[in-house]
Amino acid sequence: MNKKLTFHHVLGSVLIILGGFLILYFFFQPWIEVNLKVKNIAYSGLQLARSESVIIFIVPVLAILTIIFNLYFLARKKVFFKFLSSVASILGLIFMILLFTQMNSRVIHLLEKMRIFKYTWGIITVLMGFLIQLIGNFITNLSKEYSSIESHIKK
Repeated sequence: MNKKLTFHHVLGSVLIILGGFLILYFFFQPWIEVNLKVKNIAYSGLQLARSESVIIFIVPVLAILTIIFNLYFLARKKVFFKFLSSVASILGLIFMILLFTQMNSRVIHLLEKMRIFKYTWGIITVLMGFLIQLIGNFITNLSKEYSSIESHIKK
């Protein structure tokens, strides 16, 4: 079971790191695209954070914290760091869902006259990145449950 446990930890960690890099990369990619008759305007997560709300900077911070807590978990094998990693990824996912819904109503209000805007893969991939991190945490937590079940069976 140790090989399987190690595989779950590695797979979970790879997913957490992959999700974090997706979040960080697509934070700088366009999230919203507005089509005007004269030109197209695209706003990245960074541009929205600078112009609309500084609180959007929570997105990359939570992604980095999830990666850091996961690396601490791998190095020290303390469940507390895995708990912090899970909490950070859950908060990131909830924050992105709330941001997505709030932004939808706010963008519609700001762009009532233009009415031609769309979300790009940037914001959707950031949301998927947090979901991938959460799946990585779940896989690692699942392997912990299996190892505790196996230890009870051996006794």
